[in-house]
This record gives sequence, structure tokens and C-alpha cells, in this order.
Amino acid sequence: MKKLIAVKDIATFLYSSGDLTNDLFSNKSLKDGKDAHNFLQHQYNDKSEKEYYIKLNYNYKDNEFTIHGFIDGVLNEDDKTILQEIKSTKEDLEKIDLNYHKEHLAQLLLYAYIYADLYQLKEVNLRLTYIHIPDYEIKDFNLTKSFEELEEFFKESIEKYFDWQLLLLDNDNVKLDSIKNIEFPFKEKREGQYELMKSTYYTLTHNEILYAIAPTGIGKTMATLFPALKSLMKENEKLFYLTAKTTGRTVVIDSVKLLLKKGLKLKSIVISSKLKSCLSENKKVCDPDKCPYAKGYFNRLRDAIEDIYKNEDLFDEKTIKKYAVKHQICAFEFSLDLSYFCDLVICDYNYVFDPKAHLVRYFEEDTYKIKVLLDEAHNLIDRSKSMFSASFISDD
Repeated sequence: MKKLIAVKDIATFLYSSGDLTNDLFSNKSLKDGKDAHNFLQHQYNDKSEKEYYIKLNYNYKDNEFTIHGFIDGVLNEDDKTILQEIKSTKEDLEKIDLNYHKEHLAQLLLYAYIYADLYQLKEVNLRLTYIHIPDYEIKDFNLTKSFEELEEFFKESIEKYFDWQLLLLDNDNVKLDSIKNIEFPFKEKREGQYELMKSTYYTLTHNEILYAIAPTGIGKTMATLFPALKSLMKENEKLFYLTAKTTGRTVVIDSVKLLLKKGLKLKSIVISSKLKSCLSENKKVCDPDKCPYAKGYFNRLRDAIEDIYKNEDLFDEKTIKKYAVKHQICAFEFSLDLSYFCDLVICDYNYVFDPKAHLVRYFEEDTYKIKVLLDEAHNLIDRSKSMFSASFISDD
């Protein structure tokens, strides 16, 4: 098995720490972060390089992994090479130390080992830089690590992460076998179902677009869901089933439950709204000083993900809340983070189409191959108007 792994994914999964705040995952914050990176990188001298790509092929338990990523900066200062990792933040810089978010330093250390191995270096100079938004004030942490220190950290991290990846791989193989062998859950197909199934499968396997108009009672949900799942035969493919209403979502969930009973093996998740998911009394503000589910969220996230992944197949609202309470973490953000490891994501239109709320991790990166089923597409017209319309609120 050959698999491409991003350094950032390793660091994030193993070493994430800290609290959950309102602005942490907003799309606006992501844009602000990119702008801050560009601001610093445009100040590099001619001998320095930005977005320096590195990769390392690594064999673990007879599986081949390619670990790769982009170092924010390979700086040349007075003929001294410094590897720089840049992180933007709205936190007061005086409160930030090397343990602010442990995954940030971990990411830099992993890059440093690959770089040192590539160029046969005995030691590496490192700089972790925090840039404050919106004033672009800077706080640097400079350190030097020997190759032996970097190698020890790298190998310890890799073993932990790849054991998790092998679990994902085993489940993926089981999923593929079940998809191949699963049969349509009803003895007979209704009139028109076969034609819809055939068209859906062809469309999703040829990366095309299908507009289907079918009468009530034909069984559209199963006639589209079943062939769509059959089309999930490649690495990093995800199926999004989008609905406009809770009633439509319920039908999809019931269909998934039926297929699971018939032998389907895959991980499915239902992403509910933040308001419905929230376990806190104050549902509008993610304040770690007021919400125990936000305080230390990332410290407990990995254990929660591994726990639910090993014990459940369908992550619906009730199941997610159960494990969120068990591990004392925010149920809504838990569902978003858990979706990384799911094959089927059932959610509202806005998680794909709304520029303020969409899951940027899937639709602005090349990591995943996304397939979409859109239920009752006529509702998207009015929904789109609200998504892309601005409004002004006057506070007297």
C-alpha cells in the first residue's frame, strides 16, 4: 500500500492542544491567516525561499508512506539557514509560549527532520513565528535541534500516527469489499429506479452532472444513494449527501441504517447545526472560560475520535453527543473534525455552498475527491440568494 501523508495532518492529529474559540475555524480567519503569511514572506531576502516543498518516503510494517509538506520559509540570514513555520493568531502575544498549541512546534520539528535527512545535516536552526491579526505584530521562538533529537521525535510520532493509519486502511479494505458485495436492499425495483440508479452511477464515475426529475414514490433516496456508494472505489473519495430539510435528512439516515443491516461497512456522519449540537447553556459563544466543552477541547479530541471510530459506524447526532459528553468536548466541532475519517457526510446545503460556512477543508484543498448528491435541488435557488446576499444591521 502506498499513501501520501501531509506533515500538518500528522502534527494536528497527534499533538493538537489548547482551547476552542469562536474564530478558530471560520473561513474569514483562514483568509486572514493566508494574508499574514504573505505579509511575512514578501519580506524575505533574495537568498531565502518560501513554500519550500519536501517529501520523504518511509516504509512502516511493509507499507509505503510518502510524508510531504511545504515549509513556510527556508531563510538565509548571514549565511545561516533557518527553517520557519508561521502561525497567525488573534490571541494576545504575551500569552503565547511554545506550548500554546503544541501541534505548531511539532509540525516544524517534523519538517526539520525531513530537511535534515535530505541534506545530511547534523543540526537545524528553527524559528516558530506567531503573527498577530490584525496589527501584524510578531513573536518569534528560535531554537536549534540536533539530528538525533529530531530523529527521535520523528520516529516516535510516525509510529503513533501510522498505527492509526493502518487501522484506517483495514477499515477501508473492509469498506471496499462490502461495497463490492452489497446488493440492493429490496427484492424488486420500482418503476424508474433502475434508470435513475444507472444514470447516477455513470455520472459519479465520469465526473459529470446529472439533473434528475422523478415522481414522488419512486424511491429516489435509495436509487441515488446506493449507486453513489457503489462508486466509492478510490482512495480519499468522499460522498456528500446534501439536504435542505430535517425530514429529507431523516430518510437518508434510515436508508444508511438499512444498508448497514444488509452488510455495508463504512463510516457515515450526520452534521447537525451548531445550535442543535451544542451542549452548553450559552449556545452563541465558544468561550473556553465559560464552556467546559471548549476549554481544553484539542487536548481531548484525539481520544474521542479514536473511541467513537473503533466502536461505531454511523455517527448521528445522538451518537456524537454521547461521545462528546463522555470526553467533555464540543459536539459540533467534534462532528466537523470526525468528518475527516468518514466516507459519507450527510449535511445541509450550506456546508458545501455557503462561502461563510462551507467546509473549506474539503473544497479548497486537493486532498479529497468529492462526490455530491443534492436532494430537492430546486430549494437551492432561494438558499443561494440568502447565502450570497449581504445585509446591514443598525444598532441604535
